[in-house]
Amino acid sequence: MTAGRSRRQDGTSWRDCIKGPGLATFWVHAALLAVVLLLVWPIVSGPTIVHPDEAVYGAQARNIAHGSWFSSRPAPDLDPDAVHEPLFSEIAHGDQVIPYARHITYPLLLVPGWILAGRAGMILISIIALWGAAVMSGLIARMISTQLGTWSLWSIGFGSPLVFYGYTTIGHTIGAALFGVTFCGVSSAIRDSRYRHLLYALPAAVLTVMIRSEGLVVIGSLGATICVLACGIPSLRRFRWPEILIGLAVGSTAILAYMLDNRLVRIVTGEVNIRVDPTKLVLGKDAGPMSAAWSSLFRPWHGTGIDAVPWPLLTSVSLLIAAIAWRLSSRRPLLPLSLLAMGLVSGVSQALGAPRLITGLFVALPTLLPGLLLISRIDYRSPVVKRVIISSALSFTLLIVSIYESGGASEWGGRFFQILLPIVVPVSLLGWSNLLSKFEKPIRRYVIVCLLTISLAMSVSALRINHAMYVNYKGFRSAVLAAALKTSDSASRPLVLVGTQDGSSRYFWDDLNQVDVLTAAAPPNLLYLIQQASKSRGRVVVVSPYSPELFDSGFGPGLKELGWSVIQTPSNVGIAYLYVLGPSGS
Repeated sequence: MTAGRSRRQDGTSWRDCIKGPGLATFWVHAALLAVVLLLVWPIVSGPTIVHPDEAVYGAQARNIAHGSWFSSRPAPDLDPDAVHEPLFSEIAHGDQVIPYARHITYPLLLVPGWILAGRAGMILISIIALWGAAVMSGLIARMISTQLGTWSLWSIGFGSPLVFYGYTTIGHTIGAALFGVTFCGVSSAIRDSRYRHLLYALPAAVLTVMIRSEGLVVIGSLGATICVLACGIPSLRRFRWPEILIGLAVGSTAILAYMLDNRLVRIVTGEVNIRVDPTKLVLGKDAGPMSAAWSSLFRPWHGTGIDAVPWPLLTSVSLLIAAIAWRLSSRRPLLPLSLLAMGLVSGVSQALGAPRLITGLFVALPTLLPGLLLISRIDYRSPVVKRVIISSALSFTLLIVSIYESGGASEWGGRFFQILLPIVVPVSLLGWSNLLSKFEKPIRRYVIVCLLTISLAMSVSALRINHAMYVNYKGFRSAVLAAALKTSDSASRPLVLVGTQDGSSRYFWDDLNQVDVLTAAAPPNLLYLIQQASKSRGRVVVVSPYSPELFDSGFGPGLKELGWSVIQTPSNVGIAYLYVLGPSGS
């Protein structure tokens, strides 16, 4: 295995990867994974969105399916400047809005799903993409070792944070699948010197950039890594010009795709200020590297952590310390094996406890970082492993300094970093494989059972919180809609004013044909909307985070001046309180 040759041994050739030993078993497992993902679907998800961002993607796909990029916005008489528009749409022209214009290619991909079965059809696309990401990860793993293919397939398909997003329409699974295709194709072109692989790798790279903002970072990092390694860095061997050209092609594709994305946005919207700005992904006022790293990589809870439990942190720390102990010496396994048992118990406790969000990637996928720490020096001789490590490290660094300070907000497992999982997980599995090879069969089986149980427990936790969020928001949406429809009369449409800061108004994205919805988180703005509505609406439904006592003290005087009051007993609708306002005595 000579580092300086242009045709190096890569552990496994692409031909062996797709035709080699164990391939039939691999595809049997891929088929089983597809069945499992489809069987889980009706248990987890339904017609109500789980994450607020799903609203703009769904609304835009629906608009395009109906023949227009634009849709009418609600209650323009009360909100003439579109300041309180419920979807937080990116483009507003008069009474029309384009809900999502940042990457117009993504809603186009969702249109067939919407035409097929509405939100269910779009979820199906996401599930297929999750399966695709798992398959690509398995094939990439087979490029390192054919024994790792099936393990990587299941690790991504049913053991990673991507499982959470497989049952949403946010697009992380599609981005991961496309990046997996790109990496697989580029690595195949380099290894086999068959550049026809670029015929599918480069189009996949284009779509990766045009669908996900982080796609520009990961594709650009991959191109830069290929060029650096082909220049003989750090070994200072002779240049490998074919690889340099491939790296330049990948990097150029990222830039051209970025420019094309911007151009298409301007053509469709007529706007020049809505674009995929790499300094807005971000490096703007909302950027904060330290906070972003904590939120999206290490935080074992969501928000302030007031109701946090110790189980996810205990699981990840136990595995991490065990890996460090094994790294220092594998001849004294008692401590790390005990820590592994502790991680198993805490992981199962997490799965069986009350569902909670975990925002940190290394906590939601506790086997990832320990596996990377177990990589041996000899593993770096594999060009695929070296390519994964360097490009992923560069991508992680650039993402940390560019994503929002709050990370991905209501996320599971660092969602902006999940695009890298199809290439990072196989290398992590290689580290665990190195460790297992040092043990006798009983200890090896024990470690495998522990790792499998922990991975399954975290996936169950992800699916449970996904379902819990669905149930909560379904109940919230149904209660508010029922109250609003009862207030309707022949003179005006029902009006809902959402006064929360969590994007709750987006949960009514597919109900705006029945009710008008506006949002104003600041109490003065909410009171202003109530004042405006009192001139043309007989009753108004208000969703507020404030309890009846606080609501009365804050809004009571203003309502009294209008001759209005709360005319029905307030109710708690799970994530907020519901108030029906109208003329006093009505």
